[in-house]
Amino acid sequence: MLQIFVDVMTRAFPDYLSQKKDLLLLQNIASYMLLACGLIYFISGVLCIGFLKRARQQKEISREQAVKDLEEIDRRREELEQLVLLHRSRVLLQVVSEEVIQSMMKRRAQRSLRGK
Repeated sequence: MLQIFVDVMTRAFPDYLSQKKDLLLLQNIASYMLLACGLIYFISGVLCIGFLKRARQQKEISREQAVKDLEEIDRRREELEQLVLLHRSRVLLQVVSEEVIQSMMKRRAQRSLRGK
């Protein structure tokens, strides 16, 4: 921005150097070079700000996605724990049922042996 300001101020001065064409040409060249540098800096700054803004937004989106993923993982873990408990209770029930059946069969066998 400073280069653009200096360029405008240089161009605003009256051409009191009209007798010295060399100096006037040098003034014009320097003025346009300052203008070009200022514009390049300004455009680069705008592009850099856009890049930084997009990077910050991407980081925020990534953070939000990570939170969602963690919540989903936690929910899935709870579901799996419930399934494991259900499976264990079924296995335990099956084992207990088999033991009861075996116990009943032994009692019948013992009764049938006593009855003979």
